[in-house]
Amino acid sequence: MAYISDRKEEEGNLYFLLCETEETEGVRNEAEEMLKIYPEIVESYEKLNKSIKTFSTNSKIMPNTYQSLIENCLDEEHYTAALDLLDSFQSEQFYPPKLHIRKMMEIIVNPKVDKDINFKSYKILQHVLYTTGSIAFENIWNFENHSDPEEVWPVGYDSFWAFIKDKFNSLTQNIDDNDQSTRILLLLEQIVNVFEIDMRIKQRKFFSSILLRLVTRSRTNLRIVIDSLITSVFSKEIPMEAIRLSQRLLDQIIILSYAGHICRDSLKNEMYLQINLLEPSRMISFLQTLLSNTFKYQLIEKALLDSDLSNIKKEKKLILSSLSLVKITKIFLYSIPYTRNLTEPVAIWRHIFFLSSILQSYVNAKTLRQEKHGKVVIVHGLDDEEMDVVADDLISKRLKELKKWLKQKDMGDLKDRSELLLEMMDADAKQIKIFVDEE
Repeated sequence: MAYISDRKEEEGNLYFLLCETEETEGVRNEAEEMLKIYPEIVESYEKLNKSIKTFSTNSKIMPNTYQSLIENCLDEEHYTAALDLLDSFQSEQFYPPKLHIRKMMEIIVNPKVDKDINFKSYKILQHVLYTTGSIAFENIWNFENHSDPEEVWPVGYDSFWAFIKDKFNSLTQNIDDNDQSTRILLLLEQIVNVFEIDMRIKQRKFFSSILLRLVTRSRTNLRIVIDSLITSVFSKEIPMEAIRLSQRLLDQIIILSYAGHICRDSLKNEMYLQINLLEPSRMISFLQTLLSNTFKYQLIEKALLDSDLSNIKKEKKLILSSLSLVKITKIFLYSIPYTRNLTEPVAIWRHIFFLSSILQSYVNAKTLRQEKHGKVVIVHGLDDEEMDVVADDLISKRLKELKKWLKQKDMGDLKDRSELLLEMMDADAKQIKIFVDEE
């Protein structure tokens, strides 16, 4: 799969080096062209290449003498002493063995342990991660059959995703127990941090990433993965921090799909299937918090293609075309919501949310901010036909018609929400016109 190896600025212009394979040399492409053709690759590159320290490649497991001292304390449940020893022995040169890593993770969520000790376990794991990288967390989660039962962890689960689902479900069960919810969130935060750091370290060798090894082997049957991150999180009341963590984890899976290690269509289809089982307000909450603009507009495009397109007469050929500002304007802005098992007000409100969100996520995916001559400018990947749509103000003209149509509808409180969404779309359309006109 193609990937970006570097980003350069020369004479005020932004370029990306695109490699078709690891063996080929990078070809310089203007940012505008990359955003036109490969917005998902640009998105992945920008996420993975935030500043990150260089980790030592010589880190080793701490010496057996240290391990024995700590193990004795852990076995006798002298957790304060064990953590003090771990804290003093851990450095860029040495990291704890997986037995100690696992034990600290167990301590984090153990309700019988003082919360100061829970938090100290978390802080030490964070220190390990940010000093030695992800090497200490290789093979921590292991569900394969082993003759040695100590190699299987955590005990009681048949997969990593069953373990994750249980933790998210525990948050809904403990929603009024702030102490236990905090412990679970700390553990989930640590796990997500491990995957994010590991992905950034191994971005050209995702095949060896910790997360990929935990995804089902076929990498096409993703039901249990998506169920643990969507159904378990969005089907009931849960802390907002849990939603953010599930979305961060899902975002890493999306990046793996863009790199060709997970079937993108299988991921998209399974995700679409499961979000359609949610109540409309919870489906909207999922889409609002989804971190990938490119994946968001792909999901919403599927939803809008399921709407009533019978009003489309002149531009029918666009229905099967790739998503573009032209398709959004001339097809989707003229689509009509199906009510199906929804009331008409809910169906209209959800449909207008789709329209607002697909416009915003598509434009966000096609743009980058760049500092040029002391000011921030927008670099965009809109093609000539899309530029014509913007220049002719077709989006705002259609929105005026939609506002008139909406005024005739009796929708109660949902009418105000729907009108606000149309106003937001109008503001987005005006903003697009401003940065296009500035060229």
